Amino acid sequence: MQTLLVTILGNRKSFDLELPGDIPISDLMPFLLDLCGYEETTVEQQETALWCLCLAEQTTALKNTHTLIDAGILDGAVLSLQPLRSLEETKKPKKSFIPRQITPGPGTGGIGVRWSKGDLNF
Repeated sequence: MQTLLVTILGNRKSFDLELPGDIPISDLMPFLLDLCGYEETTVEQQETALWCLCLAEQTTALKNTHTLIDAGILDGAVLSLQPLRSLEETKKPKKSFIPRQITPGPGTGGIGVRWSKGDLNF
């Protein structure tokens, strides 16, 4: 059995662990959920299919059917254990800010904003 040394980020805790690299991630999930303090959550939230592992600061979940080795995880990797729902929320596109021109006037204190060079009149 090949093992990997990884850090798991969980419920306000992190753990440095030696995990088997050749066991499907879905088989590791019950242990990781319990270790990270998610045993106090509702039964629905404990369903391992509703949880995922992903590399820290990434929004792509590792496939539960893969092993850590199949997923390309190496010693020293930092993995985040989180609900799939929260991962899907971070993938949603954010509303983009579209600036608008503000013409100088009494209501703006005589200050105006132009957002492109073409708007400047010299």
